[in-house]
Amino acid sequence: MTRIERKEASARSPRHWGLRHWSGLTAIVVALLAMSIVAFAVLSGVTLQTGAARSDIERQLADLIGLPISVAGSSSLSLLPKTQIRIDHIRIGVPGNGGPPPLTVEAVVADLDLFDALLGRTSIEKLTVIRPEVYSIARFVTASTGEDGEAERQGGATAKTGRRGRPGEVFPSPSAPAQASGHPAYREISHYFAAFLTRLGDLRRVDVRDGVFRMAPGAGARRITGANFTIAWPSPDSAARMSGSYVWNGEPTEVDLKLAAPLEFLRGGPSAIDFSLSAPPLDVAFSGSGSTRGRSGFNGALKVSTPSLTRSVRWLGDPQATMPDLGAMAIDATLESTGQKLKLDDATVTIVGYSGRGAMEMLMAPGAVPAVSGTLAFDRLDLTGFAQALAPLPRNVLDFQQRIATSYFDQLDLDLRISAGEGAIGSVPITDLAATVKFKDGVAMFDVGDASMLGGQGQARIAIDSRVRSPTAKGSASVTGIDTARLLAAVGVDAVGVSGPSDLYAELGMPVTDWSDIARRLHLSLEIVARGGTLSGFDPEVFLAPGTKPFALATEASTIPFETLRARLTSNGPGVTIEALSLIGTAGRFEAAGAVSTATSEIDLSGAFTPRPGTNRPALGNSQPVSFRMTGEWPRPTVTTGPPVAPM
Repeated sequence: MTRIERKEASARSPRHWGLRHWSGLTAIVVALLAMSIVAFAVLSGVTLQTGAARSDIERQLADLIGLPISVAGSSSLSLLPKTQIRIDHIRIGVPGNGGPPPLTVEAVVADLDLFDALLGRTSIEKLTVIRPEVYSIARFVTASTGEDGEAERQGGATAKTGRRGRPGEVFPSPSAPAQASGHPAYREISHYFAAFLTRLGDLRRVDVRDGVFRMAPGAGARRITGANFTIAWPSPDSAARMSGSYVWNGEPTEVDLKLAAPLEFLRGGPSAIDFSLSAPPLDVAFSGSGSTRGRSGFNGALKVSTPSLTRSVRWLGDPQATMPDLGAMAIDATLESTGQKLKLDDATVTIVGYSGRGAMEMLMAPGAVPAVSGTLAFDRLDLTGFAQALAPLPRNVLDFQQRIATSYFDQLDLDLRISAGEGAIGSVPITDLAATVKFKDGVAMFDVGDASMLGGQGQARIAIDSRVRSPTAKGSASVTGIDTARLLAAVGVDAVGVSGPSDLYAELGMPVTDWSDIARRLHLSLEIVARGGTLSGFDPEVFLAPGTKPFALATEASTIPFETLRARLTSNGPGVTIEALSLIGTAGRFEAAGAVSTATSEIDLSGAFTPRPGTNRPALGNSQPVSFRMTGEWPRPTVTTGPPVAPM
């Protein structure tokens, strides 16, 4: 027991404890010193490698973009918390004509693999491009597909580095027929984007932050601003995706594009494609497949919607473009595009509030305006909305001076055939409508081949020629067998009534400039023939009793039966000439001619009534013709009846 206690006492001695304490501290100090030496060595190596890494990144960036690069700023490398190298103030491309280079970048941040960086290798996993500014997209694409691009078009676009250690691949450029299709700028951008993807190498992701892309040089050029998007391609066998947002023509826009098989697509083969674009003026969604081999093509489900067709066209293209405002429009169809031709099958098109089904085609030949054709069948369609869009009715005095747009007639070739089970033209209801709308070489043709209305049949045609200095319209319309009473009720005429079936024929000619010009220069001729009906709304005795008396519309029911009622009118501006007006009934024959001013409501009408032999009319006293004249302001003119006129 005593011996054991001595050992315990020895273990607890201060001298022994102190030796162990200082030994531990010495080990810690030595370890820290060793780590410091190693860290110093590593950091010294990394510092020595910063210049090499910068040069390597500059080379890879030049390969990726396809243009030479110069750096005007500094570079810095950080290991923790992320291994990154930042290069400031980069100029890409060669300045032209004393101007800026095609592309400048405020900074590029490259995310590197830590262990590769420690070993002096540059392996970029992610590239962030901060505030890039393209001074002209056309110039940038042309420059980047210039010397190198020409070689790529001849021999294919080459991946500068393999993905995940794979050797670089050579992907064919679009074939000649594919290059011949579409707009030249679209072909160049498509080729550049394909080359960009092939040059990604081991780079998995590219982020663009706060970019600016001008369409053309100059401060006033249209441009994309606030561009923030990501291009991600994690591996060769995975999908590639570009998504992000930007501002175009003042409207925030979100875009998303996904290629399910990028390598196959770049080789010209098929790939599933999903695309969406969303902005206040326009929403577009496509889900299907596409390829660039041969004539290239896309097939799939397409959806397009816009709150205003005019607004979307102006937003996409020229903000000053003139065209009719047809309001909201939507398309839901199966898209099939091949080369220069685009087809919409099983299409549902909603326009001016009505939906039609059918098929449409668009041909976009180089150097020619787009050509659109198709057929649409509507259950119901009100043509008033189209007429109002083409020539909006004035709502105030200033609207009379508003120019009617016609310049778009030569910007599109259109051949659209429309049918509708029911609808309306103004306040006149129609059924079984068959119509055609055509634009060709600046001439617009609107043709109603057939329509049932008010118990009869109607046809109409009007052509507007925008090629002349002052656009003009000429047209004609005819209806047969319509119910005259229903026609007058539909157009709001209730003071004078006419019943019975009638035929109408009209021709018109007018300027298509503004409503004030139309009101001054409208020329209209109208012929009406009614049969077996009645005329009501006034007392016929006012034309028979001698002397001068006021004309008044009848307050009590009063009808004049007739066998035939004929009227032939012409108008030139506000002046209307009644060339001939005749009514043949059981009592005799009524004939008149004169003039009416729609501007002042003045009327001057002269005529005669010839009783039928054997007719007993006390007011006449005999069967000789009686002359009369109506003058004054409608609806209260005066009528002067003269003595009987001897037959000539």
